[in-house]
Amino acid sequence: QSRSLHQYVISRLAVLHRQDGRLAVIPASEILDAACRTPSEAARAVKATVVVEIDVTDIGGRFQVAVDLADSQQILTSDVRVYEAVSPEQVAELVVTLLKGQLDSRVRAAFTRSAPAAPGVDVLLAQALQETPYQQARTAAERFDQAQSLRKAISLYNKAIDAAPDYAAARAGLGEAYLRLYYHTREADLLVLAEKSLERALQGDDTRPGVWISLGMLHTMKGDVTKAQEALKYAIQRDPSGSQAHRELGLAYERAGLRAEAEAEFREGIRLQPDSWANHSDLGRFLAAKGLYEQAAEEFLTTLKQVPDNARALASLGGVYYYLRRWDQAEATLNRAIQINPRSGAALSNMGSLHYYHYRNYAVAADFHARATEAWPRDYRVWYNLGLSREAVPALQPHAAAAYRQAASLLRDELTVDPGNPRSLVRLADCLAVLKDAAGARALIATALEHKPGSEDLRIAAKAEEQSGNRSGALALLQRAFDAGLSISAVEQDSPTLEQLRKDSRYAAMVKAVRAKTDKRRES
Repeated sequence: QSRSLHQYVISRLAVLHRQDGRLAVIPASEILDAACRTPSEAARAVKATVVVEIDVTDIGGRFQVAVDLADSQQILTSDVRVYEAVSPEQVAELVVTLLKGQLDSRVRAAFTRSAPAAPGVDVLLAQALQETPYQQARTAAERFDQAQSLRKAISLYNKAIDAAPDYAAARAGLGEAYLRLYYHTREADLLVLAEKSLERALQGDDTRPGVWISLGMLHTMKGDVTKAQEALKYAIQRDPSGSQAHRELGLAYERAGLRAEAEAEFREGIRLQPDSWANHSDLGRFLAAKGLYEQAAEEFLTTLKQVPDNARALASLGGVYYYLRRWDQAEATLNRAIQINPRSGAALSNMGSLHYYHYRNYAVAADFHARATEAWPRDYRVWYNLGLSREAVPALQPHAAAAYRQAASLLRDELTVDPGNPRSLVRLADCLAVLKDAAGARALIATALEHKPGSEDLRIAAKAEEQSGNRSGALALLQRAFDAGLSISAVEQDSPTLEQLRKDSRYAAMVKAVRAKTDKRRES
C-alpha cells in the first residue's frame, strides 16, 4: 500500500534535481528493488548520501506522519505531524521542510509552484491505499511477449495518466509499452506515441532509469546506436543493479555490429537477474544468430522454466531444434507453441519452414505460411516465406510474386525507421533478386556492407547474389559469413536458391577449410 505514496513523493522531489543539478534524487524503483530498509542499507546499495525515512501510522482515524532525515550513520533531523486527512503532497512538503537547510529559496519556490492541482492529489492518495491502474499496468507489461498484455498495459497506464497527468512513472511505462507493442505489430505510429510519452516523462522526472532505458530502446530501433548507448549507460549509472539496461545495451551493441560487447552485456544482465525470462530469451536469440544452436537451446529452455506458456520462446526453440536436425523435437515444440497461441506468427512460420525444408511437403508449408501472414500481417519474414513455398507449388506459383512484393514493401517501411539496418537492407535485396531486380539488389548489398552486417546477414546477401547470377560474389560473401561465425548447417539447410552453389567445387573447398579450422580450434 505504501508503494504508490513512495513513488509520488520521489516524483515530486525530482523537481529539486531539475532546479539544482547538485541534488540527485534516487528513483523509488531503485530503493524498492534494492530492498533497502535502513539509511545505511540505502547508502551501500544506491550510494545515497542523504536518506529520507517516512512512516505513516493510523492512530484512531487520524494519521501520524513521521519523517526522518539521515545520513549513513545517524538521524540528522526529524519531524512528526498529525493530520485528520493526509495527502501525498503534504508528505512531500514535510520532506522539503526538513531539507530546507540544503535548499536555497529559488529551489523551494520552484517546488511549491510545481505542486499538482488538488484533484490529482486526491487520486494519488486513493492510489496509495489500493492496487492502482499503474501497478496493474506494470504487471501486464511484464508479459511483453504477448501483444494483448501490452494493449492492456497501455490502457491502464493511460487511466493512471488521465487521473494524474504529471505522473512521470506512468508516462515512462506507457512509452516502453508502445515500444514493446511495436515489436509485435511493426506499426510506426507506435514509435511516435512512445517518443511523445517519454518526452513528457522526462519533463516530469529525468532521474528515472526506466525512462532512459526506453529512450535507449527507441534510439536502437531507429538505428541511432550512439544515442542509444549513451542513454542506456546513464540508466546503468543510475541503477547499477538493474538488468534490463544491460540487456537493452546488448541489443544496441548488436545493432552496431559490436557482437562481443553485445554478448557481454546479455550475460551481465543474466548475472544480475538470473530469473529473468527476457534476459535468457534475448541471449538465446543472439546465440542462435551466431549458429551456436546447442547453447541457444539451453537459454530458451531456461526461459521456458520461467514462462512455460511463452509461445514465442517455444517457436524459437523449435527453430533451433530444426537447425540441430532434431526434427521430432522441432515439430513437437512448434505444435506446443501453436496450441498455446494459434496466432503465433513465429510458430506458424517455423512450422511451415520445417515442412518446406525437411519434409518437402510444399503445399502444407504454404498453408502454414499463409496462416502466419494472417497472424502477423506486417512481418516481412512470413510474407517472404509464403512466396518461397508458393513457388514450389505449381498451382500457387502465379501468387508467389505478390508475397515477395509485400515482403519488400514492409521492408521499405522498416527502412524508413532505421535506414542503415543491414538486416533489413540484405533482406530487401533478397526480395528484389527474386523479383529479377539484380541491380537494385546489388546496390542494397553494397549499402549493407557499410553497416557491419552479421554472419546471418551475409548469408542472406549471398543468396541474393546467387539469385542475381553472381556466383563469385555469392561465394565471397559466404566466406565472409563463415569467417564471422556462420555455421555450415545454416547453408546446408538453406533454400533451393543455394542448391547449385553447394555443388560448386569452390564451395566444397571453402567448407573443407572451415571444418579444418573448427577441428583445430577444438583440439587447442
